[in-house]
Amino acid sequence: MEGAYLLRFITMKHTSNFRFAELDALLEALGVDPASAYDRAAARRDEKLAPEPCPYLVVRLASPEVAKALCEYGILLSHAIELWGSGTTHEECAVAVASYGEKRPHFFRPEASWRIDVDAYGTTIPLDEQNTIRAIYASALPFQGRVNLAAPTETFQIVDYSPSRRPTDPRVVYFGRTVGATTKRDLVRRCDLKKRVYLGPTALDNELALVMANVARCRPGAAALDPYAGTGSILVACALFGAHCFGADIDWRVLRGKARDENDGAMRRRGPDGRGASASELLRLDSDRKTIFANFRQYALSLPEIVRLDASRFFDYYRDRALSEFFDALVTDPPYGIRAGARCLGSRPQDTVKPVPDDMREDHVPRTKPYPVADVLADLLEIAARVLKLNGRLAYLLPSTHDFFPDRDVPKHPALELLDCCAQPISTKYSRYLVVMRKHRPCDQCLVAWFAGDAAPETRELIRATADAPYVRLKEKVFQRATANGHTRDVDNDADDDDDDDDDDDSAAR
Repeated sequence: MEGAYLLRFITMKHTSNFRFAELDALLEALGVDPASAYDRAAARRDEKLAPEPCPYLVVRLASPEVAKALCEYGILLSHAIELWGSGTTHEECAVAVASYGEKRPHFFRPEASWRIDVDAYGTTIPLDEQNTIRAIYASALPFQGRVNLAAPTETFQIVDYSPSRRPTDPRVVYFGRTVGATTKRDLVRRCDLKKRVYLGPTALDNELALVMANVARCRPGAAALDPYAGTGSILVACALFGAHCFGADIDWRVLRGKARDENDGAMRRRGPDGRGASASELLRLDSDRKTIFANFRQYALSLPEIVRLDASRFFDYYRDRALSEFFDALVTDPPYGIRAGARCLGSRPQDTVKPVPDDMREDHVPRTKPYPVADVLADLLEIAARVLKLNGRLAYLLPSTHDFFPDRDVPKHPALELLDCCAQPISTKYSRYLVVMRKHRPCDQCLVAWFAGDAAPETRELIRATADAPYVRLKEKVFQRATANGHTRDVDNDADDDDDDDDDDDSAAR
């Protein structure tokens, strides 16, 4: 089994569908073609036939160092094993292991301590039976060193996998040497939202945010953008991987934060962001206020660059090509008007826009209007096509009903190619899709001025070609279903937001 490695995934129900997308991104970051490492089509096919997600995957890699590097960055990876043998019984597997071990005498030198672990999935193995299994492999290999359970030189692992949790079904047995274990998984616990300083009602789950940062290949020195930053959940995840973060949002209340004694619905007060302040001053600011910057200081991360702007007029705020092909990754969770109202600058057609007096310009907050989902997606793709470097990645979330087909329904852009579209079931009727795209050629429209009324006509035409796509009328479907079930309170509130031009009813924090 030369060059074969067994990867152990962490298969939680809400993230298991993302594991192949993350693995492909990690492999490509290491210069490995995913198609040469494993057959993803076969893995997906086997997944559909299995009663539950398989936590194991056999891949072919050039060296143990590559497998170790995968584990160092993987959020959904637990550990990697250099595969020495496999079979349907331990006796069959031990024969293959003995043959492989003869070619690796340096692992059995007298000064090398060792340990054998037993990992059972889908079945339970009593302790006395585990010892019997260990003895089978210990007798098959020429161990000369002593056993060390605390800190062995080499750790070997026996994997007993019963796919359907029924001992009568065929099982698979693996044996190998542990070559790497996850080093990033503790970020999920460390960045638990329950301990986060500043949160909004739709702050993204920290584990999903970390996975999104990974599939977008956020690494030290990379520049990452979130044009719908909210309270910065995604930017925090990108910064944890070492990226330089840039964020924007239209809601001034979210960006300015709030005093610690304020309720979430209370009026936010203006406050400093703490740049250039001393350590003692930063502590005082964090003790007085909750802001995006407080979240970054909580985890000792470099502060992001935050701008208040309207994503529908993104390039109105920058000179010519100031941000053209500047970013390595664009990672975001756009507003879709369901839990957080999607809004952009403007007023209803029947309203007359009055000029702002000079003495009120400094604190003036422009009016906003509803931001259609098709326009949100068109603007997002056009921003990505212009600001991403060649081969840069866009990762965003797209909620929809289950009648969603990626090849047909995912919004398209001439400069972007679809790499992955992974479903995260939310309920029996709805799912959230992680869409990953890559900029595969320069944007033809980079030299064209950006006009809000005529932005990206080619992109908008492609988006509106999917006007009947499941996600376009998702809010209406949610409202209809909630009305039928008598649960209209939250949906009514969101609907009121979309019909109100007063900035006090702007979108909630994300």
